[in-house]
Amino acid sequence: MKKTLVLAIVAGMLSAGADSGGGAVYYVPTSTTTVDEDTFCGGGACTSADTIIIRGGARGGLKFQDFDGAGSYITITNENTNPDSRVEIDGRSGFGCLSISNCKYIDLRGNNDGDLAYGIKVINDMTSQTAGTVWVYGESDHIKISYIEATCEGSTVIAGIGIFVSDGSLPPSWTFDTFEIHHNYIHDTRYAGMYLGHNDPISYISPYSARFSVYNNIIENAGTYGMVLKGLNGGPNSFYNNVVDTTDVVSRPDITDEWRSGIRVRTFDSKYSVDVYDNTVFNTVGPGILAGSGSHNIYNNIVCNAGTGDHVSWGHGIKLYLGTTGTNVYDNTIIQAHRYGIYAGGSVVSVSHKRNLIGDCGSGAAGGTNLTEGTGADANIYHADVADFGFKVWSDDGDYSNDDFSLGDTELTDLNGDGTVNLEDFAVLASYWMNEDVCSPPDWCQGADFDRSGTIDLLDLATFIESWGSGRRIN
Repeated sequence: MKKTLVLAIVAGMLSAGADSGGGAVYYVPTSTTTVDEDTFCGGGACTSADTIIIRGGARGGLKFQDFDGAGSYITITNENTNPDSRVEIDGRSGFGCLSISNCKYIDLRGNNDGDLAYGIKVINDMTSQTAGTVWVYGESDHIKISYIEATCEGSTVIAGIGIFVSDGSLPPSWTFDTFEIHHNYIHDTRYAGMYLGHNDPISYISPYSARFSVYNNIIENAGTYGMVLKGLNGGPNSFYNNVVDTTDVVSRPDITDEWRSGIRVRTFDSKYSVDVYDNTVFNTVGPGILAGSGSHNIYNNIVCNAGTGDHVSWGHGIKLYLGTTGTNVYDNTIIQAHRYGIYAGGSVVSVSHKRNLIGDCGSGAAGGTNLTEGTGADANIYHADVADFGFKVWSDDGDYSNDDFSLGDTELTDLNGDGTVNLEDFAVLASYWMNEDVCSPPDWCQGADFDRSGTIDLLDLATFIESWGSGRRIN
């Protein structure tokens, strides 16, 4: 798996003493351990127009505290000039090597310069299960974290979390509200790539979470979990375009269950939901995707080789549990799960699953209780031999990163499932033509909104025309 993202946005060049859109530019020396808004920005409070730059090079742990952008984000980043502008925070033997405490409206990001890879690297080696490499705590909300590499290093490391949003000292009346976490590279973290929130805030006497958007992150060689989001009491929430490759890289004798999942989401008291889509999850001991207590939409994900622990309750591609209700599971590709491709258990009700491609799973396509499968064109497609799907690139070598699981536009545009793209399919598309904002999950205007934009427009029409008159390659 490629270990760097294609960095699409180039940050502006910043120079000492320069004006930044009406604000000032302040530098954090390598010797600084704590940056306090009350004393840092020229002796007064920083404003959203200000930019705070962490000086490049090696340094110890670093904490930002008591910053408040008051409705607009204060930017904290590294220098965008070569050489030596990349920051390497070696905070080993410390909890929260790079931490944000009691902050609001903060945009913490590496400068996403392609020559620098991730502008900020943070290293931890803690043995505590809940040791956050990048840690957000205190009464913090409206936080952005991006373009950061987080890792645990050292032969004795058996735990640790890449990005950790939690604080057991806060009451459940507080909510970690509006977090945007994207384009980070997290690897070898032993316990979790990301751990966001708590199971049940009232029981654990810990704060809630709400309105989390987690996307375009790469998690490699995690421990128990790849990415976890819990205790939600508000939305919308989403996980999309993330890659999770391999969990349980270190044996954890203290973890006796088989919940070692790639992506796990759980709301508080089933009132809220998470959209989980366009993620790629490989090689998990437990479920590839585990969703509980909410009405979730899980779609367009690729899940391969889930359930390597072969546990009868947890070794599935996608598992629903803990009172999940009204959840839609559709258009996913689930390959070589050791148990079922999709499984529902533990008081799950009203789960719809349709149009999923499920191949070579040990127990079959779907199992459990209260699952309703689509019929006709909405039925799941299952093959014992993955090669029968006709994926663009498939080799049964266990290296899923080299495969292309797309079937092509022909299958996508056969809207009525009769094996041919023709006038009947065009009639479906035309019936929604240019109606604003009418397409939404799970139906997406009967599948005619090919790019999931919410509207049937010229882009969808172009996709349709390309496959006119073609037949499907799958049975």
